Amino acid sequence: MKGSYPLKHNVRRWTYIGLALVFLLAFVLRAVTPVSRPLQWYYRSIDFITAIMEGRWADTFFSEHPGASVMWIVGIAQHLVYNVRVALGQNPPPLLDIDGRVFNTEVAVGVWALAAVISGTIAAAWHPLRRLFGRRVAWASVLLMALDPYYIANGKVLHIDALLSALMLLSALAWMVYARDEDRRSFIVSVVCGGLAVLTKAPSIFLIPFCALALLVTRFGEKRFSLRWLLRRWALPLLVWLCIVTALFFLLYPAAWAIPGETFGFALKEITCHVSQPHTNPVFFHGTAWVSDPGPLYYVYTLAFKSSWVSLSLALLGLLIFWRWPSAKRRSAILVVVYVMCFAIQMTIGGKKGLRYLLPLFPMFDVLAGLGWLAFQKGVAMLVRRSVISWVVAALPIVVLAVMVLPLHPYYGTHYNILWGGIRAATREFPLQEQAEGYDLVGEWLEERGGSRLRVVSQQPDMLMQHTGAQIFEYDAPEANPANHSVDYFAFDRNHLVRNYRDDLWCTTWQRYRSREPAFQVDFLGVPYVWVYEALPSSLTIDASSHLFGGWLDDGIELIGYDWQDEWAVPGDSLPLYLYWHADQSLATDYTVFVHLHGPDGGLLAQCDSPPLGGARPTTSWAPGEVVGDMCDVVLPEDAPLGQYQVFVGMYAWPSLERLPAFAADGADLPDGRLPLLTFELSDANTLRLPWLWMILAWLVVLVVLGVGVMGIRKQKEESGV
Repeated sequence: MKGSYPLKHNVRRWTYIGLALVFLLAFVLRAVTPVSRPLQWYYRSIDFITAIMEGRWADTFFSEHPGASVMWIVGIAQHLVYNVRVALGQNPPPLLDIDGRVFNTEVAVGVWALAAVISGTIAAAWHPLRRLFGRRVAWASVLLMALDPYYIANGKVLHIDALLSALMLLSALAWMVYARDEDRRSFIVSVVCGGLAVLTKAPSIFLIPFCALALLVTRFGEKRFSLRWLLRRWALPLLVWLCIVTALFFLLYPAAWAIPGETFGFALKEITCHVSQPHTNPVFFHGTAWVSDPGPLYYVYTLAFKSSWVSLSLALLGLLIFWRWPSAKRRSAILVVVYVMCFAIQMTIGGKKGLRYLLPLFPMFDVLAGLGWLAFQKGVAMLVRRSVISWVVAALPIVVLAVMVLPLHPYYGTHYNILWGGIRAATREFPLQEQAEGYDLVGEWLEERGGSRLRVVSQQPDMLMQHTGAQIFEYDAPEANPANHSVDYFAFDRNHLVRNYRDDLWCTTWQRYRSREPAFQVDFLGVPYVWVYEALPSSLTIDASSHLFGGWLDDGIELIGYDWQDEWAVPGDSLPLYLYWHADQSLATDYTVFVHLHGPDGGLLAQCDSPPLGGARPTTSWAPGEVVGDMCDVVLPEDAPLGQYQVFVGMYAWPSLERLPAFAADGADLPDGRLPLLTFELSDANTLRLPWLWMILAWLVVLVVLGVGVMGIRKQKEESGV
């Protein structure tokens, strides 16, 4: 007994050291190299603290979310750092003056503050997890949270979802401890985190029914069950929790008591709108840009693709192992499952959907995976008798997760579960680029080419201007008009293109450039995210095409060139082709342009027939000597065979379908009135192939993990206590 106190002291010391390391791991992954996001919460946070300092309570209302906890954390950090820099004589620019300066300055301070709070909640979650499920589950869970790629990706941006997820998790876990052990400190932690969660975003109201259910499930086994018991042991604690959460809400959100009618009225209106109506912006899912609710499978796919195969396989074990536990631990594990399932159902019911709206589910999903890791560890202990080696083997899933995730830095949002095909399969399901990944690299590229001297048009100007001093404009700005001759580059991104978001602004320009070779392109794991094109002259010239061509049609019509990218030759996709026509005389007939695609066997596989520019520039409108552009898309069949393809171009008169004779540059007749424009090779390199080898390997490893875990579950024995 004399040595028991030093032993406990050493265990406690190593526990604190371990939690400090978990905090550092989570913080570094989230704080180093923040990633782009819209900066509304940066500006709101500064204005929020400024309004409080000046006593303008009504001016603290900015959003229905309401996001007050984020504005407190970020605003205080920004003002504090700014005042310290002023005290040191650094003469920093005003806090709101960040346009044209790099992202890793004032904006990063806000991300660091949020990352510190989120990382602290991950480390703090160890304590309720230890009391609920034991040390092994606690350590596995917090490590899985720290390494969760989707949780990291959202923790690297100045936004509200990652903080909401952290606060909801800690509030729910602490409440579960209070419900079972009646621990007052856990009650305080739960109510404080719950109040801050409600201050962050409306989905946190999920905590109210969850806490009510958790208290009822945990205390249901008590012998005396009556109306008095229900009021004293269930309703009263829940009512106290609600009262304190409400008090915190009013205390930390001045707009709630300064202008309660406007604040709560607007919030209620927006929340009702989010529940009943889909997102006003298109949502890309399953190959379609939805302007309505994408359906109940949307969040199923979100969890399947954004979780890692490690967490997913361990979570499956977690669904099985707790049935062999003592009743107290079993009830807590059931509540973990209920949290995951019911939050997913809550978000599915709502009409407005987005990938990050499901984020609060992920930390608790990692807890479920931590339960599964315990089964895996028990199975390993059965197979490997030597203690040290068994622990090393048991730690492999978490080590493998780290090895998979860390090389993605800082673009953790590019992770998609390899079990379903990874990022290449995800291109058919989601728009990708949720955090505007790639614009930072475009900014660096622009800085190397002149920075502030450049003028760039972008689909997401607020993202790009965070990373470059160049002048950035949106596509509806007057500067974006090619007739102004004032733009150096046009930037397009995958997220806007696949969602057709605001396509009325940029679609015409994209059609003009998409068939050309970009001046700069950002790829992640083989998938293009951003394209940058050098601006073309406002009027077409003979030498404007990227590929010169010499071929004639009768009636004095010349095809002088074309724009084409072999990269677009992917089965099932459209092949963008831009043609440059020239006529040496006025034309009396409106001709139709045909583009024919012939496969390896010489047969016609696809074609595109249309008047020039879909009828916008009929041939009778061509002026002698004018260069006229024409866009055409030829769609490759889904089952297009590998081999060499040839593209032919020509014209015919409607409705007789009589083709104009075709001639080579040297005047030689060409058969069938067709100009042999180009040939390309469709090979394995062109196809968007899934990483079958890695998928099969991942599934084999998952089966091994499940098999070992099932062995551990079968040998699970009842344990007394926690």
